[in-house]
This record gives sequence, structure tokens and C-alpha cells, in this order.
Amino acid sequence: PWGLLAWGFDGGGRDQKDGAGVLVVDLDRPESEIRGMAAEGHTVICYFSVGTIEEFRSDYLPKRAEWNKVTVGDIDWEDETWLDITNPLTRTLQEARFQLAADKGCHGVEPDNIDCFDNEDCWGTIKGLSSQSAARAAQIDFNRWQTETAHKLGLSIAMKNSLDLIEDLVDHYDFAINELCQYYRECGQLQPFFKQNKAILHVEYSLGSEDRCARAEREHTTLKYCDGDGKICNAPWINCFSFSAILQKRPLDSYPATWANLALGSASEKTEGAQVVLVDLFDAVAEDVADYLEDGHTLLCAFSGGQFDVDSPDFDENSAAWNALKVDAGGQQWVNFSMIDQLRIVMTSRVSRALTLGCHGLAVKDLNCLDDEACTQAFGANVNASLHSYLNWFATVASDSKLNLGVYDSPSLVPTAAALLDFAVAKDCVHFDNCFAYNELITSDKPVFDLEFTAIDCDVARAANVTAKFCTGVVEDTVCNEGQGWTNCFSPVQVTQRPTSSPTALPQTGDGDDDDDDDDDDDDDGNSGTVAGVVVAIALFILGATGFYMYRTRLEEGVLTTSRE
Repeated sequence: PWGLLAWGFDGGGRDQKDGAGVLVVDLDRPESEIRGMAAEGHTVICYFSVGTIEEFRSDYLPKRAEWNKVTVGDIDWEDETWLDITNPLTRTLQEARFQLAADKGCHGVEPDNIDCFDNEDCWGTIKGLSSQSAARAAQIDFNRWQTETAHKLGLSIAMKNSLDLIEDLVDHYDFAINELCQYYRECGQLQPFFKQNKAILHVEYSLGSEDRCARAEREHTTLKYCDGDGKICNAPWINCFSFSAILQKRPLDSYPATWANLALGSASEKTEGAQVVLVDLFDAVAEDVADYLEDGHTLLCAFSGGQFDVDSPDFDENSAAWNALKVDAGGQQWVNFSMIDQLRIVMTSRVSRALTLGCHGLAVKDLNCLDDEACTQAFGANVNASLHSYLNWFATVASDSKLNLGVYDSPSLVPTAAALLDFAVAKDCVHFDNCFAYNELITSDKPVFDLEFTAIDCDVARAANVTAKFCTGVVEDTVCNEGQGWTNCFSPVQVTQRPTSSPTALPQTGDGDDDDDDDDDDDDDGNSGTVAGVVVAIALFILGATGFYMYRTRLEEGVLTTSRE
């Protein structure tokens, strides 16, 4: 659910705020209001024009002479004027707006008017742009600079309209905001965002036909529309989605927590008496997960955040990004921890999958490069900084999504990263006498779940304050012997059933092809009130999904994603 408070009406934006996971507001909103919205659980996206001069903004008058140096042709909207996208001064002036968004506490930005190349009144008045093809190249360069600037400041960034550039730039933007793609029969051009699990926020300024919301569902857009004149609304928005209450982060149960391991080591185990259940993100069955959630278990989902694996079920979704990340070290294939933009692409999909499954936390594996000599040598002196930057990104994602965050078998990383973590899963820390590596978590009453692949003395585990289980197996291979089960160094407890964030099944959707049916935008028989359309869970509004067809839209490190499972 999203609310649009920045534009859409004469004089600005008007929309519902309560129950909106994402709010689009104008950059000139007071900082206190933006931070207040964030404190209420909203993800705040701040709007400004990056391609035209806006004389009403507070930063115009103090630098009016500089702004006027980069103005070119007139734009047919509110006496605005296009800016020279090739002039370095334009970037200097606009960079201050990106910084202002970060300083005010915005989670992301919506820079408007990024299509000078498609308007001869703009590119035709810029010296040095002799053709539209030259203007297109200059526009792509200018737009990529915007995405890089936003990401350096920790902001997500929306691609506003400019459909002809999507194929060139979809990898760089985090989500899309579109006006009138149904009216112009262009929604099919937005599908590359959907294919990368990135949200498409969409508005129409007319009532249109009765199947408007069904079309939006087929085209994977999160639509709101109004009775308007084609450019602005004359009546309140009608939403093709439902607003819902904000879900708070589910705390891990009392420390130390009892737990069941269904993810690692090959041994089977029952979940009765376990407050926490650890499952593999790709092996977990939706119906089983629904049972765990209904029974009141806290669900932690394990997946690799550091290994390159062509056999991973999600490899083909982003194969180009995965291949760019591959690093060979000592017979293992790692991801390049310094390539944060590429990592963001591939891990966005995994976090989105975790939310869809109904997970309450992420257990990220294979971040133990510091404990592997070949890996450390391959990445050099910057490996520690790269790992912490990467983990910081995961922490931002988890925080925005109200998920717990933990790492698996990364003892050298934990002491300096404990503040970012809610838990850890240790491996053989009793056997190797290194449970002390997790003391920063333990002293903060954060649970450390320990897997041991050889028999141990449970009293030693209890003295180390780790919640341990062991099997008879092979430590080096991290596997239990065939037929072995887990022995717990703790007693089961009564788990109380409680309301969960378990998934709500959504209608099966179409294949995403553009609709060829006529869209009668002059039809006065449009819907009124809130339209029953696809229920979208966004950022903190994790409704989940038990069915196999569903949408989920959310923000990660500012990256808004939409996925169908």
C-alpha cells in the first residue's frame, strides 16, 4: 500500500497516510514531518524535479544566478524550464537536493523529468546535442549519475516515466513510478522491473473501464487512479489495493531460545517444543511453513550470502549479476563482497523470497571469509571493510522489513558486527573452544544457536551460554552420519500459538503481457470507493503468502521489490 502526498492534484498531493507502507512526499516537507512518518513505520520517498528548474524551492533563490545558467527550453508545465543535462553545474546543484533528502531522513527519492532526450524543446536547445541519439546517450549518462548519487547516500531511487530508457537503466533503478501507462497502452514496457522483483507504482488520471484494477494486476503494477482531466485529479484516489495495519518486528523469544534445525546438517528433527525453527530458504515447503507459523514458532530462514552457486534455484533470475560476482579462491567460489550494487540485485530476490515465505528472520551463511585464508588473500586488505559494508546493507534491509538478522558460522565477523545482528548460528564452537567469539551477542542477551557435528558435553555449552544441539557426524563436512538425529542441550518448552505474519493467499495472476482490450478513459461508469484488487504487502506490511501465486512489494536498503511466488 502506498500514499501519494507529493503530486497528483492542483497544488500538490492528497492521499491516505494511515496504513500506507510507502509515502511519496515532496522534498520540501519539513524534516520533522518526514522523520515522524518514518518513526510511524512508513517508508518515505521524497519527490523533486531533477530535469527542470523549480523556482519555488528553498534552494533556488540563494543560487538563482547559478540555476539560471543551466536553464534551456520551456516545459509545458507550471512555467517550469528544462535544465541542461550536459552541464556539470546541473549535477552540482542537483546533488545538493539528493543530500538534502538524505539529511531529512528520506528513505528514497523520486527525481522527475528525466526525459529531456524525448523532448526537442529540451535537447534541441542544448549546445552540443546535434541529434536525438546524442541526446539519448547524454540522458542515460545523466540518469546513471543520479542512481549512483542516490545509492552512495543510502537512498533508493525511482525511475519516473521515461519508458524508452527502461531496457538501458532498469539494472540501476530500484523501482518505477509511472503515470498513464494504461492510457497510452505502455505498461508492457515496465515489465523488466517486475522481472527483477522491483515494484511498479502506477497512477491514472481517469476512471477508465471497470477492469482497470484487473489490468493492473495482470501488468504487475500497484495502481491508484482518480476522476481527473488527464493530468491531475479532481476527486480522491481510488486504490487497486488494500491498506493494512503496520506489522512490528517479531522479537526472538526469551534468551536462550529453544530451537529446531531443519536447514543444516542433514539430520531430521521435530519442531514440537521449539520456540525458533531454522529452515532453508529454498527447501522449505510453503504448506509446512504455514503450519510452523500457525503453531506459533518464530521462523528463521537460512540462505547463502557469500557463495557463488550456479545450481542455486534463483541463479537464472539474475545470471548476469551472479556471473559478475564470481571469485575463485582456494577451490571455492565466493561472491565479490566489494561489488555492493551487484550483490544488492541478487540478494534483493532472496530477501523478498524470505518475506513471501513468512520468515521472521534471515540467517545469512558463507560470510566467513575472514576465517578462510584463501578467501582473505583473494580479497586483500579491504576484505574486512567490504564484509562490514555488505552486512550493513543486510542490516538496513532487515530493519526496513522488520526482520531479525543473523549470520551462520562467522566467528571472526561477529565481534565487530554484533550491533547489527539479532542472533547468530555457530558451528562447532564448543568442539573448537571458540564460543567466546560470540560474547558480544551473548552479553547483549542475543541468542547464539550452536550446531555441533560431534558429541559434546552439554554442560560446556551451557557454561558458554550457547543453545547447542549435536549429532555424531563429520565436522569437516558439516554433516551428520546417516540415520542420526539431533541431541539437544536444552529441554523443549510449551510454544503458545499467537497471531503471525503468515501469508494470505492472493489470486492467481496472468502472464504479465500487455492488455489489448480498449481502455475507455472517458467512461463515467468507473468504480467508486476502495476497489478490491490485489492485496500488496509492502515493506513493514508483511502479510505473507501460503498460496503459490502472490505478490509482495517491499523496500530493501531502499530497494522496492515486487515478486510473485
